[in-house]
Amino acid sequence: HWLFSFPSGERAGAFLASVLGSSVQPTRLELLNREALSGLGFPRAPAALAVTVGSAIEAVRSQRETLFAFAARNGGEGVVVSEGDLWQRVRQLLDANDGVLLKVVTLPALSAERLSAIEELADARKVSACVVAEAGNGVLRSRLGGNLSGEEWEREVIVPLRERVAAEGGSVVVEAAPRALKERLDVWGPIDPSVLAIMRRLKAEFDPRGILNPGRFIDRI
Repeated sequence: HWLFSFPSGERAGAFLASVLGSSVQPTRLELLNREALSGLGFPRAPAALAVTVGSAIEAVRSQRETLFAFAARNGGEGVVVSEGDLWQRVRQLLDANDGVLLKVVTLPALSAERLSAIEELADARKVSACVVAEAGNGVLRSRLGGNLSGEEWEREVIVPLRERVAAEGGSVVVEAAPRALKERLDVWGPIDPSVLAIMRRLKAEFDPRGILNPGRFIDRI
């Protein structure tokens, strides 16, 4: 495993774009924000990418050289991470039982920009944000912590984030939150009316009495 840290989210994004546009084939490629780095025990930096490459020794060496060259070009520093449980530790960052867990889907090339957007919104409300992005497929998960009401979470954080990702066909889903808070949130976000109509018809056909997880799906159906 290698960890490449950068002086800004923009530099991390440029490194990510270089990797995605190259012949490098990482088996894992995850973008971490400063809070995530701190949780893993690494020095805090504005952004970092954790990379694993699994292949023949010669191919690994070649891809290592390419990755370190991309990092140097963007002002980044790379270190070898020897811990075998790195990815398990990354997942555990998001497994806490408190706070609000968001799943943000965007274009892979925009992962770094959306990470910065999450941090910007969190900083404005003085809440914490631990962000881990599967940078190769554009899926970001963020564990947010702070004493906001459901209305404040939605108005100040979730809705603005949904507006930012809407243009690229992205989405923001509340995957987890304390029960009392989750009941007050629109966990799924907006959906095309024609698609919602199809979902309602399917629900009515297969659950005419409305007894299967009532109110748990999109638009409380």
